[in-house]
Amino acid sequence: MKKVLLPLIILATFTFPIFCQTTAKVRLEQGVSAEEKRIQEIENQIYPLEKELWKLEGSLNLTSVISKRHFSNFTDEARINSEIKRNQEILDKINSNPRLYSLANKINSLYKGINKTSREGKTVRDIEKVARENIRNGNLRLNELNGKKVEKDNEEDKDVAHESLMAELDRELQLEEQQLLVEKREIEQLVNENKVGSIDDFLSENAKPATADDFDFLAEENNSDSGMEDFLAEDDSKADILNDKAAKNTEFKIDLQGNNHGVIDGNGKILIPYRDWEIKEYKDGIAKVSIEVESFECNGNNRAFKQGFVDASGEFLDGYSVDFESYSYIDVNYPVYLKLETIHSYDETNEQRSARERKEARQKRENKRREEEKERKARAKRIRCEKEVASWKKRIINQYR
Repeated sequence: MKKVLLPLIILATFTFPIFCQTTAKVRLEQGVSAEEKRIQEIENQIYPLEKELWKLEGSLNLTSVISKRHFSNFTDEARINSEIKRNQEILDKINSNPRLYSLANKINSLYKGINKTSREGKTVRDIEKVARENIRNGNLRLNELNGKKVEKDNEEDKDVAHESLMAELDRELQLEEQQLLVEKREIEQLVNENKVGSIDDFLSENAKPATADDFDFLAEENNSDSGMEDFLAEDDSKADILNDKAAKNTEFKIDLQGNNHGVIDGNGKILIPYRDWEIKEYKDGIAKVSIEVESFECNGNNRAFKQGFVDASGEFLDGYSVDFESYSYIDVNYPVYLKLETIHSYDETNEQRSARERKEARQKRENKRREEEKERKARAKRIRCEKEVASWKKRIINQYR
């Protein structure tokens, strides 16, 4: 009895922990929801990207936090110049390494997918912003110390702020355009998967092979030849009537009654019923139709259609596909700027002329900044609108698939 129990005890000792671990693992997997698994997978993608970003920042000596300086207490011009130089070197490192922003954008995009904010993704932007402000403040302090705070400095300050804003907007818009391009390709693929072809393609695909029974009518026609000859001999006008009727039966017309389209033959017989659809083609009792199901207004008119083939019953023969049409609007209210010629006084002093020239230069730079900002805003509006249209198309495809 002891010889039998001893192996059983040993076997239980080794297998029981394995059984417990397996059971706990199964219970753990069953307790994790699909959403938690998705979040975990995204976090697993984020960590190596953050690790690469930290390593790259360290190699460029960007990990040390630079503080924002106003230079109000600085009186040594050499020290101010040294700070300006250090901050400019930081900007040069950031601008010469596009991988920094590429990683930051990827990290931010992944965090958005799980509704979280990326602290690391903002580091590069924060450093760049502080460096630009330090350079600006340092230059302003130097001008104050030298007694040369002039209008040009203010314009340069505006240019620095404007360039920083434009660079940030360009990066964000580029990322949005890349995401939009991916969505458009997905929609195009979904639409093309079941796209309706021509009516000839439909008829050839659904044609039945000929059988012996299809040729029985030839024998019947041969047997009736003599009777037909007698009939035609009696009255030639009857043959003309039959020929006219046969010709009318082969004729057809795509007709419109109100907003409804239908197909009739030469005798007025309805071949395809009148309904609120557009008949694209008709042949051999089959019509290709398009039915508008929904429209969406955003920077133009976007319409969704069900397209397929119907017969005399008015029902789709082989299902239908979804397709779209878009018509863009032309902005007739786009601002037009007129260049006015300034008339100068010949008796103005050198000081007046200098002041006027500085004012004209300021206005020219301000107009350029304004135009660039308008262009970015218009571009952002277009992208935002196209993303709304893409979301609408995806909903239509899922609804009518």
